[in-house]
Amino acid sequence: MNKKELEKNSLPPVSNRLKTVADMVPEGSKIADVGTDHGFVPIYLALSHRIEHAIAMDVRKGPLERATLHVEEYGLNDMIETRLSDGLEKLKEGEADTMICAGMGGPLMRRILESNSPRRFGLKTLILEPQSEIMNFRIFLRENGYEIQKEDFLLEDGKYYPVIKAHVIDLVEQDNKDMYCNKTYLDNMTDTSIDTDTGVDTDIGISMLPDSYKDAIFETRKRLKDKNIIVTDSQLVRLCDRFGPCILLSGKADFKSFLVHGNEVCDTILSKIKDAGKSHQGRFDQISLEQADIKMALHLF
Repeated sequence: MNKKELEKNSLPPVSNRLKTVADMVPEGSKIADVGTDHGFVPIYLALSHRIEHAIAMDVRKGPLERATLHVEEYGLNDMIETRLSDGLEKLKEGEADTMICAGMGGPLMRRILESNSPRRFGLKTLILEPQSEIMNFRIFLRENGYEIQKEDFLLEDGKYYPVIKAHVIDLVEQDNKDMYCNKTYLDNMTDTSIDTDTGVDTDIGISMLPDSYKDAIFETRKRLKDKNIIVTDSQLVRLCDRFGPCILLSGKADFKSFLVHGNEVCDTILSKIKDAGKSHQGRFDQISLEQADIKMALHLF
């Protein structure tokens, strides 16, 4: 990018998706941008006066070299450091309080978080934009002490993207409750754990969920009950895992179009495998359950 282009464009070219990611970063943060690629997100945040400092990290030398060049072009060497790193491997304790991880699959994000725990470095906030196996990734977050606080959902270039802001829970403080690391507490959840007349939580499973889940479950149950639709606790938790506790009740047009499209895709798949016999029964059941969840979520509009 030449000098004239820099003068014309005070901010780097970021897509709506990456702008949504950047806008979730708490003001005054010190960030670690994992998989920085071109480095435009930390540059955008620095020029917007949203952050104190950034470490832009990537496991690949080529993208990191481009990010370094872009940082130099924008004159931000004092604010943004580039670092070759596999995930959080080369981060040092106390260097950052917020981690950004965008544009990669859910399983890879999970590997990054499992390989080097954010707690080890003092990270408090995670800004995440997983692009595959999103339901499983949300389950991983809530089971491992990463509390979803905010989500957004957008359509860009024909693809749907969720963006997640999660708080890193201090598990030492939660030891007595054994709250987030217990991966089996939902197995003991009863389907009558909330009094449907009063909305009072009577089951330890729901009470142990993150606040965003509890709020979404309470309001979703209420709205569906107004339409004479009765749902179980396990169904409500699954809806939050699949679609996001903060997205489920958002009323966003992009989310509704995602649901409508998903319902059509399920119809197409089910019509192709319904007569395939036992060899495809598992897949048939999986898609049927997904479609049931989609139709339930559509009742919220």
